[in-house]
Amino acid sequence: LQEVGLAESSKVASFGNDVPFHTALALMLPEGWSIHLAESLRSSEQRVSWREGEDRMMALTRILNNHPKVRGGRINWDSKALFVFDKPISPGSQTVCHQWEVPPFNPFRMGRL
Repeated sequence: LQEVGLAESSKVASFGNDVPFHTALALMLPEGWSIHLAESLRSSEQRVSWREGEDRMMALTRILNNHPKVRGGRINWDSKALFVFDKPISPGSQTVCHQWEVPPFNPFRMGRL
């Protein structure tokens, strides 16, 4: 997971067990962030788990590294965006991504970040 900008060290305020991949990303990121997911990963049936209080970067890195179709990821701290790619990324490369915002209210989130 590549990082851009000034990192904000933080802990995940929720937990998940056997949660769909794309749902987990939204639950793990703070309100106001956007997620850009490669089209081929939108329908992924990969399920993931994480612990409340786990370091956010470590948890995201582990989840992305364990997904068989993920080939790269980038977190931009300045623009509050997570990009997940299905092919290796390089300068100037382009890929089609589906974008959505982390919702302001999430009944599954155990606390505010």
